[in-house]
This record gives sequence, C-alpha cells and structure tokens, in this order.
Amino acid sequence: MGFGRFLALPSPAPLVSAIFALSALFCPSTANFAYRRVVRPIIPQKPLFHWPIRQSPASVRFFRHHCKLRCNPTKGKIGGWSDWRTRVWYGALQTGQDPNNIQDMEAVWDAIRSHRDLALKYWSSGAELMSLLAEEEIYVTEGWSGRIAALQQQGHDIGYYDAPGSFAWQECLHVLKGSPVEACEELLNFMLAPETSIAVAEGQNYPPALDGTKVDLGSKIPTLPAYDPTGTLESLTFANPTYWNGNEAEWSETFSRVQRGY
Repeated sequence: MGFGRFLALPSPAPLVSAIFALSALFCPSTANFAYRRVVRPIIPQKPLFHWPIRQSPASVRFFRHHCKLRCNPTKGKIGGWSDWRTRVWYGALQTGQDPNNIQDMEAVWDAIRSHRDLALKYWSSGAELMSLLAEEEIYVTEGWSGRIAALQQQGHDIGYYDAPGSFAWQECLHVLKGSPVEACEELLNFMLAPETSIAVAEGQNYPPALDGTKVDLGSKIPTLPAYDPTGTLESLTFANPTYWNGNEAEWSETFSRVQRGY
C-alpha cells in the first residue's frame, strides 16, 4: 500500500498504549509487484512477451516464474527496493521459507545474489521508482501502490500484483510522554475520523485501513491498487518484530556486502 512513515508527537504515559493501538490501524502498508502490462522488445524486431492485464491463473503462474527472477529475457529490466528487510523477506519466499522463521539463511542470500545479478539497480525512493518505470528502464519491481496508482493516473500501462505473503507493515502516529493531552486527543481523533482517512487516501493514492463493507469509501478508493474489498486485511503478512529486530544488525550488514557484490 505505501511507504511506512512515522510521526512523533509529544503525550502522557497513560495514553500511550491505547493511542498506539488506534494509530497502528491508520494505514497498513505493503511492498508488492509492479509491472508493465505490455513490454516493448529489448532486441529490435524480436518481441519479448506480453504481460498479463488482469489477475488470472495464467498471470499468477507468470509471476511465480518471473518474480523468482530466473527469466533471462528480463535481465537488466528488473528493479528492486534497496531496503534490506524487503530483500531478505522476498528471498525467504523465493526459497519456500517462512520470512518470520527462516531456517536456511544461506539459501536466502543466494536468492538475493541471483536477484542482484539480474537487476538493473535497486531504487531507494518513490521518485526513483516512478522514474524507472515511467522511462521503461525496468519492467518489474516491488512497488508502493500509491506510486503505482500515480503512474496509472498519468497514463502509464502498469499493473500491480498482490503476491501471497508480501511484506506488510503499518503507518503509525507515535505519541510521546509529556505532550498535551487535549491537543493529542484532538489530532488523533481528527486523523482517525473516516472522512479524514478517506481524504488522505484519495490524496495520496493509498487505501486506508477502513472496512469498505461498513464505511462508504466513495468511488476512487475501491479502484486503487492494494485495496482490500473484504475489509479484513487478512491478506497482509506482518514481520515478527522480536525476530526481525533481533537479526537486524547481522542481516543489514550482510545485505550491504551482498549488494556491493560479495
């Protein structure tokens, strides 16, 4: 759905737990696959292939093959987010492992190396992601749905696929001990109000965490990439914070080395 951002506000300790529980629901986010629906040939007069326009059994099989990044015709036209968590997460999925309980880390690093060797580059910002796709420098990558929606609205024929087990996180408003109670309550109530969530979602192109089966979300939000029509968000897979925080120092350093060619 989007890129995780955190806003720190100054609040009294008794409110922190309850406020955090509410704010964590503000905007769940994922990094899923963006792709060009029609790929222009790399070699003149030798077409590559057409990418699926709609999600179907054929398109799912396509992504299982191509998003494992073993298709040589796309070599040099693949991108990826430079975030170490994302690379390890999808390396785990590629090797058939649970990202929250990885048993064979060497297999994951080998998968990441395979991706690195086939990729044009790793992008590090939403602007760079949009530029690479818009200029057709890459054909497939993980992408933030709001950025993909913006490209679609600009007329680019780019699709978005929610792969099973995709990496999810949440947008949060953190309230710090000592901030004024009334001001914090007013801001949080305003941000959590359905009309505000809808306006923010429409402006940023990221679906809100509101249940569309219970709240009228208007006409635009149901058309956004990553919108969940069930309202359950059950398709999202979140990282186990204890597991991932415990491995951050080692894995982030190792990915930095792998990214440089190790």
